[in-house]
Amino acid sequence: MTLYFEWIKNSGGPDKGKERFNFVQTNETMEVTHDSMVDILRLDVTILSPFEKVCLDSKVSLKVETGAPSEYSIHSQVSLWRNSTLLTSETFASTNQLGREGKIKTFMNSITLSWTDVLLAPGKYTYTIKAGRMRDEEKNVSTVEVQDRVLNALVLQP
Repeated sequence: MTLYFEWIKNSGGPDKGKERFNFVQTNETMEVTHDSMVDILRLDVTILSPFEKVCLDSKVSLKVETGAPSEYSIHSQVSLWRNSTLLTSETFASTNQLGREGKIKTFMNSITLSWTDVLLAPGKYTYTIKAGRMRDEEKNVSTVEVQDRVLNALVLQP
């Protein structure tokens, strides 16, 4: 289930001090594939006047399952985009790790991204969270999945 919400708070005159809160969240499991960035969340935000700030915060839960060999390495990335512009990214890497031979290993990790975006022009902007795996740096990993994830956007007028 994916949920979208927009909240407006007026703390002054008709156009003064308006804060708009947008968010999208889901707990649906989604597999992250090799060598491509997969869209895992998308949120549209409308900017009403020049120089509005968008304070963005997100959290993504990763679940990694390895193969049966004892040694494994993982390299994945979660990134935040505005339209086609990369704003920030976070890498999760764990190389040359050892586990019990013949056993599948499962571990979880949470990645958080934060960014304050100052937009020069009014309009509609799309913020996207993407996740990917780097095959060249990965060894003995069966699956990488994203589970609970959220993207919050608080819009502040100048």
